[in-house]
Amino acid sequence: EKQLRQEPDNPFALFNYAQLLRSNGEGFAQEQIPTVIASAGRAVELTSPNDPTTRHIHLMCLDQLAWAHFFDKKYDQAAAYCRRALDIKPDYVDPMLLLGHIHAQQLAIPSALQAYQRYLNARHQYDPARETDNIILLHLNSQTIALYSMGMISEIADDTVSAREYFRKVLELDPEYLD
Repeated sequence: EKQLRQEPDNPFALFNYAQLLRSNGEGFAQEQIPTVIASAGRAVELTSPNDPTTRHIHLMCLDQLAWAHFFDKKYDQAAAYCRRALDIKPDYVDPMLLLGHIHAQQLAIPSALQAYQRYLNARHQYDPARETDNIILLHLNSQTIALYSMGMISEIADDTVSAREYFRKVLELDPEYLD
């Protein structure tokens, strides 16, 4: 906050502030959503996906905006920010996972399954040595979340055979997965 008072248009400070508010230790706090949106939104305005020095901030702030809107139950806006990030960086796993969550909340079962599968494929192909963007990936290792979500929505769709298979895969990855 002190840094932002001194440099209100510092995109990295705006990103950091939004990130700190986003991860306050108790999850995504509802009362912080407007501030996260304001900070990340301003950082997006100040950066460009075509500028190698600010591209990573731009991408991460698009992701912050998507998650903020998701937790505010504004799913169409969240999806739009996911798509913007993925248009710039098609292998960005965090918005891929979020798209699955968005579609699941909207009960768009085929779209949710497709988004989660896209995340799992991208995660499987991820090679940190080939990464060109210096971004923080919060969901690089969220395969169990994706598979569990696929199981839950398959169960909602009365596809118990697929649901059982997804849950089995979750337990293969993490035998202690409590859900």
